Amino acid sequence: AIEVNMNKPEGRMPAYTFGYDKPVVGDCKVAYINQTEAELITEMFTRLKNNEGYASIVRDWRLRGIKTKTGRDVTIHSLKRMARNKKYIGVIEMHKSYKEDVRSEKKKTDPSEWIVTYRDDLRIIDDKLFYDVQDILDNRKRPIDKKCLVRDRPFTSIIKCGCCGK
Repeated sequence: AIEVNMNKPEGRMPAYTFGYDKPVVGDCKVAYINQTEAELITEMFTRLKNNEGYASIVRDWRLRGIKTKTGRDVTIHSLKRMARNKKYIGVIEMHKSYKEDVRSEKKKTDPSEWIVTYRDDLRIIDDKLFYDVQDILDNRKRPIDKKCLVRDRPFTSIIKCGCCGK
């Protein structure tokens, strides 16, 4: 059933994607933009572009009473997933992982095997904002070269603790 849905021209949208509503009444499976949540998505991407951290956004959203689609509190992990989700620019990527059977582990597929659908009607933010945020997030992950760190502690070899000697 999943493969049949993935091969449909409109793609497969999960029911619990923040920013979208998907009615499950009868045979209706068309997703549409939830304007209230779309404003929050735009706000999140703008704040991330201004180098604001996930923790401050989570703190603010919790104070405002914003919940996820399942009614839980917003977490840093949920914001990280939203920040990397290409659905917000109208690109639905499917078949990124699969299971051979119920008991097996998920396996990632090669990007050349992904099924990609472009839906401009589901676009919440523009490409420039999305990819600017991706660059900022990628730069945050780069490891720091420890040789370049300057240690400005001139008295560490002079001052000793009277109790423990450290």
